[in-house]
Amino acid sequence: MGQVLRALVVLLALASVGSLHADPPSGPATGSHRLRVLLDAATDSSRDAATRRRAAEDALELAGTLGDIHSEAEAHHALGSVLLEQEEHREALDHFHAARRLYEAAGDSWGLSRTFRRIGDVNYRLGSYELAMDAYLESLDLLKPIEEPDRTRRLAVGHLHVMIGNVLQKTGDLDLALTEYRKAGAVYEREGYDLGRAGLRLNVGNLLFDQDRFDEALEEYRAARDLASRIGNDALLSMALTNLASTWTELGRFAEAGDAIRTSQEICRRIGRKRGTLHNLVELGDLETARGRTEKAMEAYERALSLAEEISDRHTEAELHGNIASLLEKLGRHREANEHLRTREEIQDSLLDATKVANVSRLRIAYEANARERELELLRDKEASQRLANRFLRVALVLTAVLVLGLAVLVRIKARSAQVVAQKNRELEEAYRQVEHLSRTDDLTGLANRRDAVERLEREIRASSRTGRPFVLALADLDDFKLINDRHGHHTGDRVLMALARQILSVIRSQDYAARLGGDEILLLFPDTPASVGHQLADRIRESVAGLGPTLEDSRISLSASIGIVEGMGGDVETWLKLADRALYAAKSRGKNQTVILHTSTGEDPGAGPAGATGIAAT
Repeated sequence: MGQVLRALVVLLALASVGSLHADPPSGPATGSHRLRVLLDAATDSSRDAATRRRAAEDALELAGTLGDIHSEAEAHHALGSVLLEQEEHREALDHFHAARRLYEAAGDSWGLSRTFRRIGDVNYRLGSYELAMDAYLESLDLLKPIEEPDRTRRLAVGHLHVMIGNVLQKTGDLDLALTEYRKAGAVYEREGYDLGRAGLRLNVGNLLFDQDRFDEALEEYRAARDLASRIGNDALLSMALTNLASTWTELGRFAEAGDAIRTSQEICRRIGRKRGTLHNLVELGDLETARGRTEKAMEAYERALSLAEEISDRHTEAELHGNIASLLEKLGRHREANEHLRTREEIQDSLLDATKVANVSRLRIAYEANARERELELLRDKEASQRLANRFLRVALVLTAVLVLGLAVLVRIKARSAQVVAQKNRELEEAYRQVEHLSRTDDLTGLANRRDAVERLEREIRASSRTGRPFVLALADLDDFKLINDRHGHHTGDRVLMALARQILSVIRSQDYAARLGGDEILLLFPDTPASVGHQLADRIRESVAGLGPTLEDSRISLSASIGIVEGMGGDVETWLKLADRALYAAKSRGKNQTVILHTSTGEDPGAGPAGATGIAAT
């Protein structure tokens, strides 16, 4: 009866796939045929993800019923691939490891190689680059002994070199990344795989561009353009043209840059590629800025901003607000520029918060997935130990001495299991401590982030209300930081911010606090400190900033900072941030490179807002 019910369940599961199956005759061959149909459907990229997932789940159940180990491995692999596509990383990793164990049992090197590649992909998405690299190298090693591989397997070697290059690029080994990309390119060249060659040329060009190797990047982008044109891939062609325009702008070849942007725009309009249109408008704004045509650049950036808002591209929105602010500064429209900078920082803060949440989630998933794999290994060890213990117990019916030995083994097993569990608990607690620290730390500078700053300021406000002693809040901002990024590149801009953070930490007292609010804006908090002392501390920081240029081994960079400060007691976070921001704006509008203190009325409720301010003093 149980077998009949199980068969009925399988038939119902098969029926749920709908149009994937016809009504077949009964018999053993029918199950195998259905299994093949399900596996084909699960790996058919033309079908939607929900259909592929359902087919993979049904194939997994049917393969288990038929006892087909290899097909069960294929089903796990297919289901893991769909889950990876749907960003269900932990579940995907579970299925890939199940597939790995089954392929190992079946002695299928090709299946194992594909599965290690996917395990690498999951870890790459989770930011576990060392684990990803191990998996990719294992996949590559498994491909080497396969005799007379077909084209699919030869191309798989190229794809693995690309992924290894991506990991190396993420970890900062750019020269090694280029080497891996070149290896992939050689494979694609031998196989005549033009789509892969075109995409790879774009990747290599981007890497070279980021290293300021513009002539070499130009060669790669041209090759990508020619390949994309030859195979008729308009999307790749438009991307190659946009990247060519960016490189020509950097090299001062403005006419060629303009032609490339116009051609790319025509292609994007024809194929309806809005994101490509957005990138071209940004490049057009950069081109007009480089030409010194401020009004035309402003027009291009504003059109791009409207499109970025339409397609919800928040990263580009933030970049464009910064670009527009820089142009408004040149035109002397400081208040409008400040509004765009505030908007940019608000967007960057929201993106930073979202990134932190995603990073914390990835860390937890990566830890739990690895812990689950360790649990499986522990379970296998315990099962093996239990079998050994049972053997001892059986012999102990005859030999009492062996019984004692068996009991000793059991005691050791129990002790070892307790130690493993305790160690895992310690690892989990440490992982969560690291996650909490990451969620409150700025990735680039190592300073506290906005979330931590708001909570710290709230605590200081409560403490000042309780003790009756004031605190000083300051906002510091590098002058013309956007120009540093534009002229020297974002890599140099990042180095400046890291140096600024180190400098601030070396100047402030042990009880003081510093956090990065976003962009180049730094919050400083001086607890239990009157305005006069806070003013001196802020001025000391401002004066020390001017000496940072030489420490960056780049005499072209001249740095200065503006700082706005306010003395506080009681009130609320939003009010004090607004008052400090008002002081910072005054420092900017009065010529920059100065410290401005905003005085509030004696006895005025700071919660009443900026109206409580009665005077501004600058140094």
